[in-house]
Amino acid sequence: MNQLELTEKINQDLSQITPNNLKIIAEFVQFIKQKQETNFITPENQQKLEELRQKIAIGTEQIAQGKITDGELVFKALQDKLKHDYGVE
Repeated sequence: MNQLELTEKINQDLSQITPNNLKIIAEFVQFIKQKQETNFITPENQQKLEELRQKIAIGTEQIAQGKITDGELVFKALQDKLKHDYGVE
């Protein structure tokens, strides 16, 4: 899958994200940033990458099966949590 196809796939799936998938995606983004900073993959990171790929595959399958939560509801819940826990508006 090339970069454009990946971007289109991500944009398509973002509206159908679950709280669990959001956490997995955040971990994946953090991993990618770390990889870019170090420009290599350690054995530990390779294992983490494989675990994240498996979790993303599970999440994608859940989306395909209709086991989803409205993305707007997820983000509203996150905003409420930030307000409650940290006073962030």
